Amino acid sequence: FATSSWVIPVQLFDGPKKKAGDSEQELLLPPFVAYDFEEDFSIDPHMDLPEKQSRMTELEDLWSVQLPENLKHFVLGLLPHLNHSQVSTPSGGYQVSLRFLRSFEPIQPVAEMLKD
Repeated sequence: FATSSWVIPVQLFDGPKKKAGDSEQELLLPPFVAYDFEEDFSIDPHMDLPEKQSRMTELEDLWSVQLPENLKHFVLGLLPHLNHSQVSTPSGGYQVSLRFLRSFEPIQPVAEMLKD
């Protein structure tokens, strides 16, 4: 996705960093793109830890990448000190759902407008 002209890096807020490269790396996609998700690798709060771990490992294998450790730890609930990153529930704790994009492209009417 890093080479796509449709992906825009954004950084609205960036707190203190322990070292260079610790900056958050959000990406923004325009509202006129259609997404295809890696449905088999979606992670929901109700899943048990082994299932979450398995899905992240399988996705890493499929994509030949290493997901960031902080992301994996966050999903597994191992970073409770990051309260600013948690979505609290009325009963306490937090819930995180992840969806991974397989692909995206401009919707057809926009693609037609942007043809050379």
